[in-house]
Amino acid sequence: MAEFDRTPPEPAPRTTAIVVPDLFPTWGNDRFFKLAAEGKRVAFVLQSRASDANHLKQRGITELIRL
Repeated sequence: MAEFDRTPPEPAPRTTAIVVPDLFPTWGNDRFFKLAAEGKRVAFVLQSRASDANHLKQRGITELIRL
């Protein structure tokens, strides 16, 4: 494991994100697990940040799934 301390692996890209309400971020969990079971790698993004193009670009998110 010391090898990972020196050279941690790059995280897999997650270009798709589920938009969740700021006050209820767990509302997307069912959708997340369904997509994960299909082999898709998705992230979460808060509704308040979903229109922030710079934030999405920094995270590599190109597709949003709205609940």
